[in-house]
Amino acid sequence: MTVLTESGDAFATPAKPSPDEGGIVRDRWGRYMLPDPNTGEMRAWTRATTFAKTISDTYALHHWQQRMVAKGLAMRPDLLALVGMTEDKKELDRLCDMAKEAAGSKVGANLGTAVHNYTEQLDRGTELRSIAIPAAIVGDVASYGEALKAFPRAGQKRKPAVSRALRYSPAANPFTGEKYAISPSTGYAL
Repeated sequence: MTVLTESGDAFATPAKPSPDEGGIVRDRWGRYMLPDPNTGEMRAWTRATTFAKTISDTYALHHWQQRMVAKGLAMRPDLLALVGMTEDKKELDRLCDMAKEAAGSKVGANLGTAVHNYTEQLDRGTELRSIAIPAAIVGDVASYGEALKAFPRAGQKRKPAVSRALRYSPAANPFTGEKYAISPSTGYAL
């Protein structure tokens, strides 16, 4: 992947990291910029979700993807016909991706991302009633809003923490502050 600077030049020196809306400084790849516990020098730290992805077992995911391709081909006879007519690996990969998409392989991730984006608005103090939330996720977002009322400190921005032993930045339960590695989009422990 080529990363362009603000000037549009892939070879120019990238801009220095700057704080986002919540005041958290990230590097150009979105990693937290935090002081090293040993040296005090600012450096980028890998997020917990990224760390977990590198060590996770992909066996179940691989089989789930295969099932999505099969379901997608069953749903789209046009794709099945095209698969039968080609030997080109790139074309087969493209058709398999289309079949997975037809089977809804990205629905959960997209909904999780949407829930995360809406709950961030609540964290910033936006009133729930002032947000037009799609029906598919209104229950999840409303539940989060109710939890914020029950635990008022939950929506407060916290400084990201660092695991020195594993060299990653763990997630924290917004209601209890307990640190653990979990995906905020899906809610599953990593």
